[in-house]
Amino acid sequence: EGKAVTAQSNVLHEGTGKEVIMTVVALKDGADMAGALVGFINYEFFDEIMEECSATGIDNLAAYIMDNRGIIFGHTEEGKIGTKVQNSVILEVIDRLEKGESVEKGGVSYNYKGETKFAGYYVIPDSEWIICLSVSESEIIHPVRSTEKKAYFIILLQCILVCIFATLLTGFLVKPIRVTNKVLNKIADLDFKLQDSYRKYAEKKDETGEMCESICIVADSLRGEMRHINTVSEKLTDTAQVLSKIAVSVTKSSENNAA
Repeated sequence: EGKAVTAQSNVLHEGTGKEVIMTVVALKDGADMAGALVGFINYEFFDEIMEECSATGIDNLAAYIMDNRGIIFGHTEEGKIGTKVQNSVILEVIDRLEKGESVEKGGVSYNYKGETKFAGYYVIPDSEWIICLSVSESEIIHPVRSTEKKAYFIILLQCILVCIFATLLTGFLVKPIRVTNKVLNKIADLDFKLQDSYRKYAEKKDETGEMCESICIVADSLRGEMRHINTVSEKLTDTAQVLSKIAVSVTKSSENNAA
């Protein structure tokens, strides 16, 4: 075009029938153009570069490069070389370039053969070649779904651990109360004998321990009073027996006096 700048061509056909890209580097002598260095690059070179394109966490990534007419000359998939791009988004970019609009880069979603896909593209300023990366929605959503499943599993595991901990803690707190309730029922039935397994709860320094200790004191006091009552009762029984004998003797004396 008469400009002393580096330029790249669109797709060309070499004499051998191979499709190539031509790069022209201007050679300057001061302000004058002394000549040009021309290089031809086969499609296979770009194909190998596209195969090395990858994105973290995405296995099936389509990467391709095309000229400003939409002819693909490098693609991660086989059989795409030399074909025209079918991506509606890229076709719109090409149409804008033909109209002389300035297009640099962008990212969009589109529908291809009934499948939703996401694409990111970049237009090289000098040559207007277009580099595009596209991936299906399912490929992007899969890591998210996988992360969600892991998060749900972790939450479920945490809930189970919390329930187990709560059960153990509840048992630890409730068991002394249950034992205390049994002891109170025994005291209500006038059974004041306390097992050693219950007295160990009275040794604790928490509220249930203080309650158990108080009940032990009450039970011991009542047991002492019952022993005292039993002793008095035995004495009363002996006295009653003596009084009974005296009564019998008085009765006999009365009968004698009556006679």
